[in-house]
Amino acid sequence: MTGITRLEKLFKDTPGVKLMTHVVGGFPDIQTSKKLIIEMANSGSDIIEVQLPFSDPIADGPVILAANYTALKNDVRTSDVLSMLEEVRKEIETPLLVMSYMNPLFAYGFEKFFDKMVSIGLDGVIIPDSPPEEKDDDPAALCDERDLAYVPLIAPTIGDKRIGQVAAVSKSPFVYAVLRLGVTGKATNLEDDLLDYIDTIRKLSGKYVAAGFGIKDKSQLEKLKGHADCGVIGSAVIRLINKSIEEKHDPVKAVGEYIRELTS
Repeated sequence: MTGITRLEKLFKDTPGVKLMTHVVGGFPDIQTSKKLIIEMANSGSDIIEVQLPFSDPIADGPVILAANYTALKNDVRTSDVLSMLEEVRKEIETPLLVMSYMNPLFAYGFEKFFDKMVSIGLDGVIIPDSPPEEKDDDPAALCDERDLAYVPLIAPTIGDKRIGQVAAVSKSPFVYAVLRLGVTGKATNLEDDLLDYIDTIRKLSGKYVAAGFGIKDKSQLEKLKGHADCGVIGSAVIRLINKSIEEKHDPVKAVGEYIRELTS
């Protein structure tokens, strides 16, 4: 099953608001991140986004930034994350996305990277700093050729005409609605204007919509019903991992309990 097919099936066949959770590959270490991904899948995450550690993650706030630094300090590289995901894919069927900035993909080689994703059985990518009109090593086109979902990000400042243009850059069955300006990690209040914004994206893109930046609890996921098709939770997961480690608790167990609460 290709990545695009797996994601289309998920959105079509699974009722309600899906849950996408985020982990930094190699944080707090490579084996724990593997266990976290598997636990997320077994606890109810519908999609799991695995970030390649990078020294300058410009869209991320201090929590995820620190997690990237920890992974890099542990000498975790792109190849290590891919090897870990290859092991993970043997144990779970949950859709797996790679989140990366352009630099790590450029260093690895775009075609080589996407070919490796296909061979592992990964499903798609999110690249926050890739312009939709990027033509040199066009990641959207390279993903389309391989039936990987290149997931476009749509920001609150975008005009209505631009929404359709950005959504059309790839065959991805869904787009990612960024709920506010700035970086990840700050709380987001889902007021009527934000819900209207999501509705507009859904209408003009003609695709399913995942909404993220500032989602952290079940009440927010409930508010997304009838508007977004998926809620994305990232910084809250990383905070919980940090808190569990500080308190000498098992972060894998804590994250599993958190996800079960979100999806119950």
